[in-house]
Amino acid sequence: ARALIARAALHYWRGDYRATAADYEGAVTIAESLDDRRLQAEAWAGLASTRAASMAQGEAVGDAIEANERTYELAGEMSMPDRAALERIIDLYKKAGRLMDVAHTEMMLSEVDIALEDFDSALNWVLAGLETAERAGDTFTMAWALHRLAIVLVGRGDPLLGARIAGASWEARERSGGTLPPPFFPIGEPDERARDAIGAAADAAFDEGKQLGLFEAIALARAGV
Repeated sequence: ARALIARAALHYWRGDYRATAADYEGAVTIAESLDDRRLQAEAWAGLASTRAASMAQGEAVGDAIEANERTYELAGEMSMPDRAALERIIDLYKKAGRLMDVAHTEMMLSEVDIALEDFDSALNWVLAGLETAERAGDTFTMAWALHRLAIVLVGRGDPLLGARIAGASWEARERSGGTLPPPFFPIGEPDERARDAIGAAADAAFDEGKQLGLFEAIALARAGV
């Protein structure tokens, strides 16, 4: 089941939601046969996000509402309220040494704050996720963090730098061959936010950012916040 969940994650980053769903469904079947509630919750949560993402792309791979309801049901059995649970899960992942899981959960928390337009709190979570990704050597999550940093920069009043960092993030993801997981909240794209603020100058800055290397862009973004 854990191997299927791991392979599902690989399919998810590549945007192959049908293969992702198949692996998560296989993991659900195994977890249910073992009556392992925590493993069931993990597999159903992945399936819920996969089905939702597929719907957003116009390709339904199952009932997202069913998967969400089952996830919340299992989470309720384990007394896991939403945001507080995420923060507790970070502590558990840290104790287990699962750095990639720590980074991904920190990125999820940054997304919540961006949706609430609490850019100062979002910045703290993004920087935490970036640092964790660096410790794990996870360059894809570094690019993901740059995307969120670009949104934060625009939100904090620097759309020009935000657009440049957005361009660098886009280029890094293109080189990796991966796609960002769809957000659970309407947070928008950093280049679109920058364009709303400064018009065509954002497009030029975005193109400039595509010429930056990943680590150069990270240093520039850190200096900007």
